[in-house]
Amino acid sequence: KQNRAELDASGLPASWNVVVIVMESTGRDYVFDTSAGNDLPMPTLHALAQESRDLRNHYASSNSSARSLFSIFSGFYPRPTANLFCTRPNIVFPGLGSYLGSHYDRFLVTPGRLQSYFPHGFLRANGFSELWGCHNLSVDHFRPYKGGGRNELDATDVFLDRMGAAKEPFLGVYYSYAPHYHYYDHGPEYRIFDDLEVPKNRYYNGLRLLDTQIDRILQQLKNSGRMERTVFMIVGDHGEAFGQHAENWTHSRASYSENYAVPTIIYQPRLFPPRKVSEFTSHVDLLPTLLDGLGLSFDSSDHQGWPLGRGAPQRDYIYMWGNEQALLSLGADGTKLEIRFEDGYSRYFNLKTDPNEKEPHGCTDAQQSQLDNLLRYWRFQSTDLEAYNDRLLELAGPNGRIIDARSYAKAGLGNCEGPPAPPLAPVPLHLRWQNAENITRKRS
Repeated sequence: KQNRAELDASGLPASWNVVVIVMESTGRDYVFDTSAGNDLPMPTLHALAQESRDLRNHYASSNSSARSLFSIFSGFYPRPTANLFCTRPNIVFPGLGSYLGSHYDRFLVTPGRLQSYFPHGFLRANGFSELWGCHNLSVDHFRPYKGGGRNELDATDVFLDRMGAAKEPFLGVYYSYAPHYHYYDHGPEYRIFDDLEVPKNRYYNGLRLLDTQIDRILQQLKNSGRMERTVFMIVGDHGEAFGQHAENWTHSRASYSENYAVPTIIYQPRLFPPRKVSEFTSHVDLLPTLLDGLGLSFDSSDHQGWPLGRGAPQRDYIYMWGNEQALLSLGADGTKLEIRFEDGYSRYFNLKTDPNEKEPHGCTDAQQSQLDNLLRYWRFQSTDLEAYNDRLLELAGPNGRIIDARSYAKAGLGNCEGPPAPPLAPVPLHLRWQNAENITRKRS
């Protein structure tokens, strides 16, 4: 017998179920691509996007999974350092689980490896007492799979069983694996391309497989009557590259748009009326957008994102951190500025006039303000995230968890452009004046 959520005076659920599907390595440019005369890779996602809050220019906060997951569920950008701050066992940042509260049944299922890249501490601090991955999935007979995790169908089975048994309200997260490199084949019934020697063909087939599993999850929610009480969000963790630029393959080798641009939709028409959002948005916007839509109170200074239900974002830039030691900001005018710490170069693209990033430009005085802002953000984010977590640990107590998210306000981080920072030293000339020709030659 399923538990029905209580209704408030307006007839809406007092506490909504929340289902989040995070799509591994799923780039925006591929999910609806039919340019080769192929079938639509993700027809279920396409149909649902027409009825959803559809973020058409959404960018991951990083080109690696752990950092992106942290941003999706915390509303914070990752720490822009080589080491993975977000996977430390003692990260107790506020997140979706803690804001929804301890009365939520919270669980996560993935066919991937929880041991290798996962922000365990952060999720457990947010009340996810159940984290199911390839090493602990409860399945009697696993389907064959050659990849680094489990067969996607097995993990979906587990998620459907767990969601069906969940007490309302619940927070269920499904994190896919199928589109991840090496793009393993799941059988002819999921193929839109037959030539499996081409990696991109196998990737598209993986997208089709993932789409069928999304449909299974949707159908269970609809058939159980729970869809009318559920907010359903689908987001790619980061993009994927197939040689659009030299030496750019998979996702964490470079920081072009194909590494960051991802499909993102939020479905629940009673809370999020269907609308296409054309402004540049980031993973850090998702938590405040969900909280705002759910009617939960929060302080805007508790996150680094913008609640998208309140109109166009009131900010100058969104930020990204590349696994290859690249720091980026993207302005509302389309200027995407990049600093590579590995070789000391800076450059920019204008995504509105050059969406495929074929014309790199060296930074000049015209980009000085954005460059100063980006370095200021880097200095703040590199130091204050850790200090903030230390203050949170003092509040968390012996169990390392703060159930009431309002307690986080006591730690007082503010937003990324908030606390007064010491004056910046002049930007080094080698960062200001590198020209695009030198950058291209250096990379080649």
